[in-house]
Amino acid sequence: MKNFKLSHIGWAVFSIEKALPSFHVLGYKNIGEICNDVSRKVKLLLLSDGKKNLIELVEPFGKDSPVFNLLQKNGPFPYHVCFSVNNSESESCISRLKKTGFIELNKPADAPALNGNKVIFLYSSNIGLIEIVFEKEEVCN
Repeated sequence: MKNFKLSHIGWAVFSIEKALPSFHVLGYKNIGEICNDVSRKVKLLLLSDGKKNLIELVEPFGKDSPVFNLLQKNGPFPYHVCFSVNNSESESCISRLKKTGFIELNKPADAPALNGNKVIFLYSSNIGLIEIVFEKEEVCN
């Protein structure tokens, strides 16, 4: 689907503060400050390597965060891949994904770490969890 553009990789970690030195050694720098996503019960921080590659560190607030159990089972790991689509094409893109077997896990909601753009999470038994961010500016060709 040509409308999708890679946005970032979400990386689940026990502690953003403890994970930062390892990502800094890999050439990533913080973009902004840690923000709280209360609705998803996680802390978030975006990192960039300066070459358009972004990583979003995802730390659970506590044991009731959906990310907590995954971390307990797997340890830190790449949690999801996020793709961006133009906001005007979001409904058709989501519809196509659902027709190919993706399951919608939530309704579109604001994402504090992504400039207030709306995001949706979907799951495929073939590839796992993805996030779609609906960009307010044109990002598709």
